[in-house]
Amino acid sequence: MAAGIESQNVDLQQNECYIEVKAKQANLEKTIEMQEMEIISCKQQITDLELKENLKLDEMQKLEKRFEIQTEEYRNLVEVLHEKMEKRFDKMDKSCDEFRTKLDDMEKKYSAICKTEKSAQLQVDAKSKFGYEMRLKFSPNDVKDVEKTYLSIYFDVIKGENDAILKWPNKCTGLIAILDQLNDKATKFSSKIRSFDGCLGKSPFDFEGF
Repeated sequence: MAAGIESQNVDLQQNECYIEVKAKQANLEKTIEMQEMEIISCKQQITDLELKENLKLDEMQKLEKRFEIQTEEYRNLVEVLHEKMEKRFDKMDKSCDEFRTKLDDMEKKYSAICKTEKSAQLQVDAKSKFGYEMRLKFSPNDVKDVEKTYLSIYFDVIKGENDAILKWPNKCTGLIAILDQLNDKATKFSSKIRSFDGCLGKSPFDFEGF
């Protein structure tokens, strides 16, 4: 009788242990299954990200190619425009129209002696028919070591809106004539403007004893 009871207790313990192990095994298998599902999900996310990255790279390469093509087209258009402008410029008459301006109150301005009073200055902006922006500066008595009344004229080529398509370096000549309102030939002065090179430049022309 005692042996039978002891045998039943052992079987019961074994059953309980088996059930406990089985439950742990089931939980472990469930955990492993969930981890495998997470791994599969992560792999899918990585695949999707790689696909998106490849699509982005393809799109960037296409954009770079389009940019290169557009840049090349722009350069070609600029070259064609320059060639047309140069041909048109070569066919044009190389002389500009006469430009006249008046200096007011010159008698008062020339009454100043350069060593005792600061010289006055007048500037006039003009634009040639070729597109060059120019400026004439009239500066009485600006030469400090001259006792007589003195007029300096500065001819400047200044920056303009057409500089990108104009022909450089710029070479030009011209004639500046100073006329008094009196009909006296002795009061007429003229000076030929020297040629100069460069995108921007200036040349002074001096008239002593004016």
